[in-house]
Amino acid sequence: MNANDEALALGTSLVANEPAVQFAEMAERCARSRLKRTLDIIGSGLGLVALSPLLGLVALVIYLQDRGPVLFRQQRTGLN
Repeated sequence: MNANDEALALGTSLVANEPAVQFAEMAERCARSRLKRTLDIIGSGLGLVALSPLLGLVALVIYLQDRGPVLFRQQRTGLN
């Protein structure tokens, strides 16, 4: 049994001794992170576009019901 087999059996890694492997794993992690970020941005954008008619309708109903601003703005009290 060599050192790599022993390390795998113990659930550890000898990546510190193998910089090329460490770099490859880091690059893969970075690529996955960028892919996730891209999918998150695209998904949230599509969600906003899909929900915008409903949100507009809700804003219109609030405006027609209260005849005031759609967004609540609280009066702040206190210092400054």
